[in-house]
Amino acid sequence: MFFEGFFGRVTQSQAIVAQLVEHRFRKAGVASSILANGSVYNDMIFYWIIIWYGAFAGYYLVLKKKNINYRNHPLSIVAWYVVMGIAGALAFHARLASVIAYHEDRVFMIIGTLMVISALVAWYYALVTRENVSLKVSRDVFLAKTSEIFFQQLMIWILVALCRGLVRGVSDVLIFAVIFFFIHIPLMFVISWKEGIFFIAASLFGGIVFALCVIFIPEGWLFALAVHIIFYTYVESQKEIWGISNFYDIKKI
Repeated sequence: MFFEGFFGRVTQSQAIVAQLVEHRFRKAGVASSILANGSVYNDMIFYWIIIWYGAFAGYYLVLKKKNINYRNHPLSIVAWYVVMGIAGALAFHARLASVIAYHEDRVFMIIGTLMVISALVAWYYALVTRENVSLKVSRDVFLAKTSEIFFQQLMIWILVALCRGLVRGVSDVLIFAVIFFFIHIPLMFVISWKEGIFFIAASLFGGIVFALCVIFIPEGWLFALAVHIIFYTYVESQKEIWGISNFYDIKKI
């Protein structure tokens, strides 16, 4: 009975997504088709890119060069991502509301919340059990990196909303995945090329999964967040990936 109800809710949510998103966009005074007002969407995505790259450029080009990193100043990193997250939320509050509100479902809210909590526990355990890393550094990285993941997911939820109906006749999931893939390419300039390729390739797969979660699953933003945390948990728990030992070296981030 539970599984019948579970999948029944998913099917029902898929049938009403388009109407609800349309309602959210119209309430915000924005047309849901790029043909109706393409410049609005283009400008919004441009501003989204500025906030996304601004957050990471601020870290890699300013904070990290001043030796303010995930290991020794976690609260500063948290504050940075909170500020950038607030900027994104204020700039796109209507789009964010459209993602969070159109799938209201208590059952999925509970399931999603439990998944996020479980993922956070596993992520913390993977960090604190890392060999040759002090407990303090592991805890500091957990705090700082988790704030980054939350910031990323906030911006992902907004981008999913912006991609809805962006190009008529093209899947919203595909549009989001392609954009998400391309915005990760600059990683090649800040980490090793092997690590960069790994994360860029993972971003394409992750983009598809995130978009599917947010668009088709009630409270899917929680499921997407859990998947994101689980991904880093997996990476952190591996001693070697693609022939690189200590692949995700928290001493370097």
